[in-house]
This record gives sequence, C-alpha cells and structure tokens, in this order.
Amino acid sequence: MVSFAILLMSPFYKVRRNGIRAKFKLRKEKRSDLIRKLQIYLDQAGIGNLVLPGNVETVELNLHMKQGLSNKTYLLDIKTKTLSKTFVLKAYNTNDNKALREFRLLNVLKSKNLPVPEAYLLEESGKILGKPFIIMEKINNTQPKDEQQLIDAVAYSLVKVHEVKPSELKNILEDKGNYPQRELDELKTLAVLSTFLTIGASASFMKYIKYISFLKPRAPKGRAFLVHGDYGFDNIIYSNGKAYVIDWESADIAEPTFDVAYICNFLDFYEQVKSETKEKLSEKFIESYEKYGGTLIELNFYRKLAALRLLLLLDILSSRGLLTTMIKIQLGLREQKLKSLKEFFIDKFKSYLLTVLEEKY
Repeated sequence: MVSFAILLMSPFYKVRRNGIRAKFKLRKEKRSDLIRKLQIYLDQAGIGNLVLPGNVETVELNLHMKQGLSNKTYLLDIKTKTLSKTFVLKAYNTNDNKALREFRLLNVLKSKNLPVPEAYLLEESGKILGKPFIIMEKINNTQPKDEQQLIDAVAYSLVKVHEVKPSELKNILEDKGNYPQRELDELKTLAVLSTFLTIGASASFMKYIKYISFLKPRAPKGRAFLVHGDYGFDNIIYSNGKAYVIDWESADIAEPTFDVAYICNFLDFYEQVKSETKEKLSEKFIESYEKYGGTLIELNFYRKLAALRLLLLLDILSSRGLLTTMIKIQLGLREQKLKSLKEFFIDKFKSYLLTVLEEKY
C-alpha cells in the first residue's frame, strides 16, 4: 500500500491538488459574476416599495441554513444609502412556471391576511441566475411561550389555509377533481414505472402498489379546498405568536384532512424517537385544529395516504436507474439533501411510516 506521505509528494497529487484549486477558483469567479449580475438587475428593478430602482449599493448572497428537497434558498443582504435589509431568495431548479405559481399564490394569501412571507419580486426568465427566482420577506423566528402555544398557532394557520376556496385561486391552482382517487392513480403510475426501471428497489415499489390497491376501494370522497401538501414543521416559522407557512410548491386543491394527517405522522414519529409517554402531540394538534373550526374526514385513511406518498418519494430519491433520475429532475429533488438527512433519521422514519400503512384500517 502506498503511504499517504508518498502520495502527497507524487506528481499525481500535485495535478489533483491544482485541479481542485482551479475548480474552486472557477466556482468563486462564477459566484462573483452571478452576484454582479444580480446587483445590476436589482438596481434596475428594485424590490417592491422597500428598495427603489437606482439605490442598490451592495449585494451579498449566501446559502440559507434551511434547505428543502427541491429548490435552493439563499439569504440576500442588500444595502442602500438608507437601508440595510435581509431578504430570502428562492431559486427554482426547473423552469415550468413553479416560480410564477408560488409568487402568485403568496400574493393572494397575503392579501387575505394569511401568515405567509410577502413576495416582493419575481424573475422568471432565468437570465440572471440561470434559473427563475423570487425574492420574499425573511421571517425572523421567535420562541413560543410553551408547546401548546406553538401547536395552537400551527393549527390556526392551517385552518385559515383550508378556508381558501378554488374560486379564489383561478389561474394559479387548478381544481382537477376526483381527489383522493387521482392522487392514488398518480402514485401507482410512479410505483409501477419505478418497479421496472430502477435498480435494486423493485420489491419496495411492488409493496407500495399493493398498499395502493388496498386503499383505492376505501377512498372517501374528498372536498375541494387549498391544501399545502407538505405541512411539516420544517415549512413553518413561528414568529411573535403566528405560525408563518412557507414553501408552497406542493400546494393543491384537495382534501384538507391530508395536511392534518401529514403533520400528525411527523408529530407521532417525533414522539417515538424521543420516547415520550405523555399526551400525544398529534392529539393536541387535532384538538386545536377542530377548536379553530377545522373539520376532518377519515383521518386514518389520509394518514396512510400521506405515509405512502412520503415513502414512495424517499425510495425514488434513494434508488438508481433512468426513471428515478428523470423523476428527480422533473420534481427538482436533490439527493445531497437526502444524504444529509439519512445520517439522522430517514431509515427510522421510513420504518415508522410503514407501521402507519400496516395499522388495521
């Protein structure tokens, strides 16, 4: 075996080391160029009523600590002669109107006084940063007084979201109808294709197809309201008594019980990991949700549907093959995020979700 010291002195290592330096320099130069283009653009466009055109002096762009499975989020620091302010810049991996849709949706929800960040600017051409982006308000997190205050705020926000009707979201979200049957059909299509076109995970996808076949004849008729589609605590920022809801990429016109089921699965998993034995957080959440006027239909069914969707997406992310590569590109999913999450709880979480699916219906 070649020693590490000899490897360091070898011509190969010198070339490799210089290659890394050159690559780092290229990335740094590219980043500087992007920031320069962004500064020029913002100086011309301004940001709502906060930053008027012609006033931008300096711009800093850094990755946000919180990242999702799809698009990248940055902290955007802007200085003018009279203002120094931090915004959130969200860049979209795909150019399929997702940026436009979320921008419009945030504006509608803000106009209805729902707790969401204010969206100031949309750039959908992709000419500035190489991809579409929106610039929005940065919500500063504060600590709730206690657990119940947090649960109440999160439940209240969700009730308000579920009061939004399809007629209020024309040209933003389409009411496709036939929910949850269409959701099950879409999941089945993904599972069937994944069974034949992935490497080493066909047994898992076959199992999901069986679960789908079991749930389809038991599917209740769903209502039609705005749902978030990914309502977990990673998409909620608590600030001064309110639970602000972010990341609306999965928003749909569907059955509100899905969102409640989705967050209840996370709450019960959290308690399982922490070995809590007191009153279930999910039960507290449901109590608060109903206290503020929310109503539920067949919660047990939707907990299984929410578990099924997450399991399928997690297995697609971790599988190899042409189809899963295409799906990841289409959905904008980033494997790097999954790898960092897997170190902590992904395997345990999948095991928990399977127990939700296998519980007696």
